[in-house]
Amino acid sequence: MRVLLLCVLLVQAVCASRTVLAWWPCMGKTDTELDEGVQWFANRTGAVTTASPTTHKLGSNSSLVEFDFAANATHTASSLFAELRSNGVRVLPIIYNDESSATTLLPKLRSLFAAPSRFVQELVSEAIAHDLDGWNLDFELGATEKVTAADGMALAKFVDLLGNELAAHGKTVSIDIGTWQQPLWNIPALNASSLGRALDMSTYGDKQGDPADFRRFVTSMGRMLDLFSCSKIGVGFCPACLNQSRPFTAAQLGARFGLIETLECVQEIDMWVNDCPDEWLPYLRKFVMDR
Repeated sequence: MRVLLLCVLLVQAVCASRTVLAWWPCMGKTDTELDEGVQWFANRTGAVTTASPTTHKLGSNSSLVEFDFAANATHTASSLFAELRSNGVRVLPIIYNDESSATTLLPKLRSLFAAPSRFVQELVSEAIAHDLDGWNLDFELGATEKVTAADGMALAKFVDLLGNELAAHGKTVSIDIGTWQQPLWNIPALNASSLGRALDMSTYGDKQGDPADFRRFVTSMGRMLDLFSCSKIGVGFCPACLNQSRPFTAAQLGARFGLIETLECVQEIDMWVNDCPDEWLPYLRKFVMDR
């Protein structure tokens, strides 16, 4: 009996190591929309294990700023987290700074990197208070911002500090990243850090259904395997990029998931956003359970 119990626990632990995360843009949403979003995750926990709602951003002076929902919404980030957790959903909120059309993010990041302790402790405290599984970082710089190699090293040091502090409480940090050239991403330093996952946006592609798109998917996967330890890789899909008149066929989906399955060390799939077609769910469930 003890041997059997040990085997069951081992299988559960191994299966639990595979996760499927869906980003959830929820800024400006009404209470009804937020409740519907929670229910979407609650109904799919066997296929989509983790919600990453866009609830916070890095503000000026290294402040943690909560995004607003709709003006008449009664929900807060805290209540949203509580509903997700009560439905058995893992929660890694995004620190979401999409400032790609401006030149405002780099000064904020440099201020943070110069004195990160207060911000890190606030994130840790929030994670503990709301039973979060960690945090996800999405820093999208303006195209003309003058990022240096020193900025890339500073980001890696920040991630390492945050990751270590979160890990002390059984929590993790991930970062949204790509394989294109970006000095902010010092890949060797990030890979050597306490980073939990590098969520790969370069596998999205932009011509879904085009055979060339699958070649890009394969190429991007190969680059990530060259850059990161396999267990740190999160493979990105983009349901939101799909042309609804040309969704993936079963063969196209099967090819992508088949490639992932050959890489047994890959433990996470990440989707932008939480509206994947129902036809994807059997593939996602198989990924979560086949371990």
